[in-house]
Amino acid sequence: MPRTVLTPERKAEHVDAFLAARAAGVKADTLKELKGLLSYRDYVQVELSTADTIDHGIATPSITLDLAGDTFVANGEENTDNWEVDGGDSGLSLGSVTRVGDTQVTMAFTGTSVGDGQLTIKALAAALVGYVNSKTLVFTIESES
Repeated sequence: MPRTVLTPERKAEHVDAFLAARAAGVKADTLKELKGLLSYRDYVQVELSTADTIDHGIATPSITLDLAGDTFVANGEENTDNWEVDGGDSGLSLGSVTRVGDTQVTMAFTGTSVGDGQLTIKALAAALVGYVNSKTLVFTIESES
């Protein structure tokens, strides 16, 4: 049975317990502690996907992203600081993020797309209900015809 995403209340309990342990002088590696919390046998990976494409030479394009394995927090997903977007050689930069639903956003970019360019997109934990960042989505701009 797949692990379900922690509710905000349960996440708060884990954070409180972690902080209490730290205050009591418990010394442990944070990464190991988090891996312990997340190493459930049937852990569901948080992933972004899109069926959209961006052609070469498109000014200010946008794509719709679908989220699997978690849900977006209310209002947090629209904060561009809660996303890690690397425009690479795509000619694009993150402009804005607009919530469509609990598991869908539209991401708008600034700039003009360059064919065969790639950009990477990751939802950071602050945009999500669960503890972890999404996997990185690698998006390739369509070739110039």
